Amino acid sequence: MKWEDREAYNRQFISKLKLGEFTFDDALEHLGNPDITEAKKAFDKNYQVLFYRTQHVKSDGITTQDECSYLLFVDNILTEFAVADHYKGLDYAINEHSGINMQAHTTEVPFPNND
Repeated sequence: MKWEDREAYNRQFISKLKLGEFTFDDALEHLGNPDITEAKKAFDKNYQVLFYRTQHVKSDGITTQDECSYLLFVDNILTEFAVADHYKGLDYAINEHSGINMQAHTTEVPFPNND
């Protein structure tokens, strides 16, 4: 399949996904291997992000995040998807889905002053 056809297929397929009804294994079966991946275990849950190319940005032979849409899975269930421009990072997604208020859990450490 040519890259243009793959992008069109990915866009069309991803646009029809239903949160909570699509699994990590479904993604691999229907969309194939992702272009980019991220994964982390936190708060006793597995977080996985798959990036699939859905738009062309630059003809350089390299697929970058800005050319993709992302699918976020928590314990193998799709919980979020969008164009990668909306992706704020896996740690941010984990905090959003775990209900943790990061400002309430941060401690300011004084920076040493070399005066």
